[in-house]
Amino acid sequence: MRESKRPVILVHGWKSSPRIWSRLIPRLEESGIEYYLFDHSKKNYSDPLLIADELGEFIADIQSRTGCSGAVDIVSHSLGTTITRYLLEVADTKRRFKVRRFIGIGPVNRASTLAELFNDDRYAPEIFRTLAGVFVPKEFSAAE
Repeated sequence: MRESKRPVILVHGWKSSPRIWSRLIPRLEESGIEYYLFDHSKKNYSDPLLIADELGEFIADIQSRTGCSGAVDIVSHSLGTTITRYLLEVADTKRRFKVRRFIGIGPVNRASTLAELFNDDRYAPEIFRTLAGVFVPKEFSAAE
């Protein structure tokens, strides 16, 4: 990998999967940006601190495989932002990952009790109908 090319690490949120990035990925590909999907969806919502350690191993592996000794960019969503921040600000005392740009979308820096409602089949449809076009784009799908 050339030094001028920075890999982008995509970290999804709580009760989500890498599919959440389905609209971003084509744009990254069109721009020739190399990206990697960190998938913690099979962790059964285990301890975010353990997931942060796994994210660190994931980034180290990518840097090793690609020969990227420089900084990476990280884009994360929801709990993925919290996991990434924990890794960078607290857990990463040995490796000291170089991050050029960290973008957190919809971070839950102090947790979110509403997040559960958005994933509850009893309440989510009405919440989305109410918020559609106001805070949530009309074409949004929680399944993505």
